[in-house]
Amino acid sequence: MKKPNKNYYYLASVTVPTASKSQLLKGLLSDQVCSNSKEGLAACLKSLKLGQLAGGEILPNPNTLASYKICTGEPNDTCVVSSSSDPDDKFEFIFNRGYLNPSDQDMVFTINGELYDGSQINKIVNVGTNQDWKLVNKDTQDHAFHIHQLDFIMTEVTVPNNYLLEDPDGRKFYDNYPVICDDNPATLPDGKDGSHCTLKTYKHGYRDTINLPANSEITVRIPFLNPFITGVFVYHCHILGHEDLGMMQNIKVVNPKSYIPRALRDKWFKEFQDKDNK
Repeated sequence: MKKPNKNYYYLASVTVPTASKSQLLKGLLSDQVCSNSKEGLAACLKSLKLGQLAGGEILPNPNTLASYKICTGEPNDTCVVSSSSDPDDKFEFIFNRGYLNPSDQDMVFTINGELYDGSQINKIVNVGTNQDWKLVNKDTQDHAFHIHQLDFIMTEVTVPNNYLLEDPDGRKFYDNYPVICDDNPATLPDGKDGSHCTLKTYKHGYRDTINLPANSEITVRIPFLNPFITGVFVYHCHILGHEDLGMMQNIKVVNPKSYIPRALRDKWFKEFQDKDNK
C-alpha cells in the first residue's frame, strides 16, 4: 500500500477447482475477467468470487487427467509428455545415497546422482502441458517425493510386496490408494521380484506428496496447467534430514508464448511510471 499519492494495490486469493476439461489461460488473467469492468480494476478484483481470478476451472478432473494419451504431435493440455514423446528431456528421477568421503562415511542423499545446487536449474517445463515422471528409489531407505506449487496423481507403482495392504475382501491398497496388481511378478530396481500395480480409481484426487518405498518405482502425472506457477521452485524428499543432505532440485516452469518485445515493455513501463508520478 502506498499512502503519499493514495495509490492502493489489492492482493486476491484464489482457489483451483477441478473440471471435466482443463481451461488454459492466454495470460496472467483470463480475457473474461475484469477486461470490460466499468467500475475499474480495483473494484472488479474485490468483487470476484473465489476461483474467478484464475479464469475459472484450471485443472482437469483426476479421472480425466488419467485418461490422457501420450502426445503424438505438438504438446497441449489434453495429452501427456513423457520420455516416449520427448526422448531428449528427463523424465526419470533416481533417489539414492552417496558418500562425499567414503573413508569417513560422509553420507549424502541425491537425485540423479547430484546434490542440491541452488544456482542450477535441473528441469524446465512449459506451462500448459502434462508430464509423466518416473520416481525411482534405488536406496535401501524410504523417501517421500514432494513438489511445490502444484499437485499430481499417481498412475502406477512397482513396489516390494510388503508395501501393499490387503483387506478381508482381497482388495489391495498402496499408500491409501486402491490398486489393481498384475498376476505375474514385476522386477524391482535391484532385480528382485515385486508387484506392479495401477490405480483402480482416482476419486482420492490430487496430492503433492507420495511415499517412495525403498527399492521401488512410482509414476506420477503432473498437470503444469496453472499459469500462476511460472517461475522457479523445488521438488525434494519430504523427510527433512534427507532434503538437508542434498535430496532436492530446482524446476523452472516457463511460458514460451509470453514474450513481450523490449520496445513494447519499455513503453508500458513508462506509461505506468508516468501515471504513478501523477
